[in-house]
Amino acid sequence: MRKLLVLVVCLAALAGNAEARRSNANDVKLRIYTNWPDPLTFLGCLNCAPTDPLSIWNPMSRYGWTNPKGVWNQPSLRHLTYRQLVCDVQLISPPPMVFDQYWGFYYRLSVDAAPGNSICAVQMSRRGCAVVRALCGEKPAGGASTPRWTGVVPRPR
Repeated sequence: MRKLLVLVVCLAALAGNAEARRSNANDVKLRIYTNWPDPLTFLGCLNCAPTDPLSIWNPMSRYGWTNPKGVWNQPSLRHLTYRQLVCDVQLISPPPMVFDQYWGFYYRLSVDAAPGNSICAVQMSRRGCAVVRALCGEKPAGGASTPRWTGVVPRPR
């Protein structure tokens, strides 16, 4: 009985630690997905280090924003690239979505401020929107640190 009690206490401590880690903005990895061509197609990590092979800030990465042969420059829906889904106002297809590693929805990655769930909506992150607009304008934006991207309240879809 004593061993069972110790096991339960240890599991509870680990679960509490995992839950605390989940809410810690410094540990959150924001991942970008789209539903085209397949549901939840991975497009890269938004707040990973520029040296991370999954980072959109890594120009040599398959997921690098500036990589001319990367996923962002590949055709998606109706001959649009994934970059166009972020940088242009969407009438054809919704822009990519940003989730954390626990599948908590953060926002849609789009410069369009009209939808309430866009990174550029009034109630969302101004700094995050400025970085996305700089990316779309081909200005050097540099990698954004985690707190810049997690400073918005996740909204349900």
